[in-house]
Amino acid sequence: MYKRQAEWLDTDGDLTGNNADTDDDGDGVLDGDDIYPLNASEQYDNDGDGVGDNADSDDDNDGFTDAIDAFDDDPLEWFDTDRDGTGNNADSDDDGDGRLDGIDLFPLDATEWLDADNDGLGDNSDSDDDNDGIRDIDDAFPNNSVEAFDTDGDGLGNVFDSDDDNDGVSDFQDQLPLDANEQFDTDGDLIGNNADLDDDADGMSDEFELLHNFDPLNGDDGLLDTDFDGVSNVAEALAGSHPLRDDYAPIITPPQAVHINADHTFTRLDLQRLIDLTSITVRDGLDGRNCCGLTALGFETGAKNVSSGLVPILWRAVDNAGNISNVSQVLNIHPLVNFSSAQIVAEGGIARVEVVLSGEAPAYPVTLPLTITGTVDNADYNIADNKIVIAQGTAGFIDINVNNDFQVEGDEQLILSFEPVSYTHLTLPTICSV
Repeated sequence: MYKRQAEWLDTDGDLTGNNADTDDDGDGVLDGDDIYPLNASEQYDNDGDGVGDNADSDDDNDGFTDAIDAFDDDPLEWFDTDRDGTGNNADSDDDGDGRLDGIDLFPLDATEWLDADNDGLGDNSDSDDDNDGIRDIDDAFPNNSVEAFDTDGDGLGNVFDSDDDNDGVSDFQDQLPLDANEQFDTDGDLIGNNADLDDDADGMSDEFELLHNFDPLNGDDGLLDTDFDGVSNVAEALAGSHPLRDDYAPIITPPQAVHINADHTFTRLDLQRLIDLTSITVRDGLDGRNCCGLTALGFETGAKNVSSGLVPILWRAVDNAGNISNVSQVLNIHPLVNFSSAQIVAEGGIARVEVVLSGEAPAYPVTLPLTITGTVDNADYNIADNKIVIAQGTAGFIDINVNNDFQVEGDEQLILSFEPVSYTHLTLPTICSV
């Protein structure tokens, strides 16, 4: 006969008493598995600390709260960096980057594993892995702080390579050890002799020196004057002249303009007089001073008669090598001035005083200042100016009006004198009797 079990509690209110109910708190976990059978909000206490897991912030009591614990029921694990389901403590490659934690300097960073310069910055993000001051992008040996460059690409850095450019000349002897095309730099201008057009920097190109048998590696031969023509070799190179022969013309001192007075309608001039008047000299780098047959063209064979005015002279000198130099000069030959003869003029008349030049003047106008003296006074005459001006040609004049004072008197004398003018010869004063 069935005997009904006594009941007194029904925790979950399901009308089945706790004694008969296999899940007293109705939380879905049988009482046999439920550490808290009368508490529907708790079922387990993994760490046995008396606090149910739902209320416990660290279920496995490993010191990591459940919120950050990838294995909240496993006190031996709490993180799974690479999320491969194996906790970091048991995982031999925590970040899953293919490098075992034992050799991975950044075992929790899948993007880093090495730090060549030990600066705490992984090589992948470090722009200078070996901390040698050369960026990895420019560093042939980014993980070697001793080496940075490998000029010849032989796998041996320049520091330990005895021939950096692999041109067969050791760095010790190679003045341009990083340029396989160059070994020597005679003038130290950092341009190797193979590319340098002037190896010794003497101002003469190597081509010019070789052409004339000079030494392109001797910087002193540019200062020499090999052909003794007074011009250095380097100056000849710059001028494009020949350094082994005299090809420079003599130098004639620039002659000054000369002013002389005419002797007559024509003035006789010879070469020596021209030289004396001009104080002209000539010198030549090879032949010396006062050489080279200095002459004025047209006067080589003797004296010439020249008219007044502007007379061009061409001086010429020829050195022993046949080099010719020409210099132009202008002679200013001032003509003679001739005046009217004495004349007698009655009161009320006009005395015209004429002047005639012996030839053309070198410059116009020609101005001839005059003064009046004699026994006349200012009331006896009128004159328009105190000078005669010749604007062009060879003749000029001035009129003197003799006044009629209606007085009976004897003859009076008016003397018109021309003042001396530079470079002009004057005849005797003109006398006019009134």
